[in-house]
Amino acid sequence: MKQKIKKRRQNFGNILTFVTALIFSSFILENGFAQNSSPIEVAVNPEKLELTQGKTGEFSVDIKIPQEHHAYLNEGDEGFFIPISIKFDTKHFSSIKVEAGTRPVGTREDYVKAQVLRGEGKFPFTITAYDHFEGELLIKVMSQICNDITKICYPPKQHKLIVPIISKHDSNYKGNVKVNNLAETETSFSESPLSIGMIVGIILLIISLGFLFNRLGGKSKNISRSFGVVLLIAAMFIMSKDLIPLMNGNGNNFHKEEFEQHGNLTWHRNFDDAIEKAKKEKKPVFIDFYAYWCSNCLAFRELSLSDKILNSALQSAVLLKVYDTDTIFEDFKMKKEYSLLNIGLPFFALLRSDGTFYWKTTKYDDVTAIDEKISELLSNK
Repeated sequence: MKQKIKKRRQNFGNILTFVTALIFSSFILENGFAQNSSPIEVAVNPEKLELTQGKTGEFSVDIKIPQEHHAYLNEGDEGFFIPISIKFDTKHFSSIKVEAGTRPVGTREDYVKAQVLRGEGKFPFTITAYDHFEGELLIKVMSQICNDITKICYPPKQHKLIVPIISKHDSNYKGNVKVNNLAETETSFSESPLSIGMIVGIILLIISLGFLFNRLGGKSKNISRSFGVVLLIAAMFIMSKDLIPLMNGNGNNFHKEEFEQHGNLTWHRNFDDAIEKAKKEKKPVFIDFYAYWCSNCLAFRELSLSDKILNSALQSAVLLKVYDTDTIFEDFKMKKEYSLLNIGLPFFALLRSDGTFYWKTTKYDDVTAIDEKISELLSNK
């Protein structure tokens, strides 16, 4: 009897471990280890959709941008920016049609060469149900905003809204049931920054730990641990396919490329190498903290070549580019001088030739200040 009770407890423990792993992995998939959140408000008006079979209703997705910030309504002339994107998940409804109305026009900003949205914007939609049902409509809004004063851009943020929807039966409706039509804006995004391989690997890793550290006895313990080792090896193998390319391409200590050439500017990709050269040549180190989602980072990249004063100033310093995917990026974020990295990008720092901090800015287009600060360090060497 005691053995049966013990066995049931062991089985319960294994089931609990498996369920915990599923819950944790679902959390990862849902949130994608998302860091930061842009201060933007999103709402649906009305909050509940009540439709009549075969008839068209209206609703809007209302977006409020905080003061001294802007969002993008298009990708810009050079395709740098991430515009507001709205998508609908109607996979649970086989007879619904959503169509987009006229988007807000916004204003044209010549300095970023794009249409931007400030204040509030209303995105209208029409919705038609060809059958009667009751359920929930999932709306996904992707956006990115930038600060007008500091020039910092927040990482792209996805908002998820769940709207109750009821379609009442109409006995006079004689139409045919139509397959749903997803309405969306120009740009679509993935649900999670984690790859499928990483997600599966994490799930297997957690499950393997459950088998490795259980309280079984005798042969059952050995079998369980053996199975746990197999799962652990499988998890590491699957995750390595994503980790190895990451380390080779993005990790600061695993660069295949030591330099990155952009026009007449040569950017170091290794911090220690940049400091060593700066000490040898007695030059300041200019760091560009960079991300592909950062529109102002891309703008600085172009400005560094097109502006003669900025280009000349950068040529007189040792240049270092740090991507947001580099391992050293996280190390910088922990230091108080670089705390703004926890908010967004761009961010630029100027170091003395010995590697000590000297100056920082988030304004990518403040050419005068960058030129003056580099000149100060050169004159004091």
